[in-house]
Amino acid sequence: RNLTLRLGDTTTRTGLTGRGIFFGGVQIGRNFGLTPGFLTQPIPVITGTSSAPSTVELFINDALRQTSSVPAGPFTIDNFPLLTGSGQARVVVRDVLGRETVLSQSFFSHESLLEAGLHDWSVEIGAVRQNLGTRNADYGERFISGLWRYGATKAMTLETRGEWGENTRGGSLGLSVALPGQTLGQAAVSVSDDRTAGRGHQWLLGLEHSSLLHGFSVRAEAASERYRWLGGGSTPPQKQLFAASYSYSSEGFGALGLGWARAESWGQLPLDSYSLNYSRRVGTRG
Repeated sequence: RNLTLRLGDTTTRTGLTGRGIFFGGVQIGRNFGLTPGFLTQPIPVITGTSSAPSTVELFINDALRQTSSVPAGPFTIDNFPLLTGSGQARVVVRDVLGRETVLSQSFFSHESLLEAGLHDWSVEIGAVRQNLGTRNADYGERFISGLWRYGATKAMTLETRGEWGENTRGGSLGLSVALPGQTLGQAAVSVSDDRTAGRGHQWLLGLEHSSLLHGFSVRAEAASERYRWLGGGSTPPQKQLFAASYSYSSEGFGALGLGWARAESWGQLPLDSYSLNYSRRVGTRG
């Protein structure tokens, strides 16, 4: 059933917002890793018709990935290899007389999306682990939390998360959706109610694109001063975070990456960080 039960110390599962915490207790939830080869993200489907028994070759971005035989009549290819990002799938149908038919279709898939109709969930009950690595068996606030994700369609995944502790309670709603231009869009909003800090909120927006040559990501987050998360104690959240990155790669040029981020905490000056990296293959082994 792809279920795992854990007793003892482990970490909570998080969605688009929230932070994973160490805790001691009980956790039960989906674990698709128990079925090797099972793909949770949307799988493209290509259909066609062959007039005679034929050989079908599947090319992903001009690289041969699969060869199979089909009888005369309609056929469907829905067992794609693991794909992440965007690209083009090309199917070459070659019958016994040597005649060829070529079908081309663009695809987009991302690990943040679930296949249509697929559920992913986790429930935890226990106590927050404190002073991990410095004190033995030190536990604090007792809580119960849960995460549920659902593939509404191949292009849309919904999620919700809730946590109820002795001092802090909260909930969130999130959405991941495949947008035009083979881009992934994400949005989420969270609310919290803390016994000491009061009520607060947090939101997130993001865009991500990845292709053979180019890739980019843009992400923005913000939280009110009174927002709190389970296990966070009295630590105030980050006021706002903006991050952007761009990457380019080709066989002849190599790979280039650019990144920028600005983080601002409540009562502190903003912190900017910049990154630049370049790499390329040297010979056949370097």
